[in-house]
Amino acid sequence: MHELKAVSLRPKTQTVSVYTRHAAECPKKGEPLWRRCKCTKYLYLLRDGKNKTIAARTRSWEKAEQQAQEIRESWDPVKQKLRELDELKQAQEIGEVTIAYAGSAWRTLASSHTAVARDVWIKSAMVFPLNG
Repeated sequence: MHELKAVSLRPKTQTVSVYTRHAAECPKKGEPLWRRCKCTKYLYLLRDGKNKTIAARTRSWEKAEQQAQEIRESWDPVKQKLRELDELKQAQEIGEVTIAYAGSAWRTLASSHTAVARDVWIKSAMVFPLNG
């Protein structure tokens, strides 16, 4: 019977939160979640066990929270796929073709021609796999 690893069952932790780095003279120094002062706001990112702090480059909590929401949305796998599909649709509308699609189409065409073309077709399999 197969044993399940406890690590594989744990959800991946991802978070983005806003906090304030107060100036030395700020009366709310020591309260990183205080929103209403005009001290610099930062974003704390935790993803795949790695943490990172980046400057929000604003003194507005609301603007920093908007940046945090944009990052959260960029991590959402459903929204990532929707963006990819939208980019593909836009590329198709203006006539752009991906390299993988062009290679696959070329291989299909080359496979129906001469022996020399078939030799090239076989070699091209390393660059343009059939499922691409």
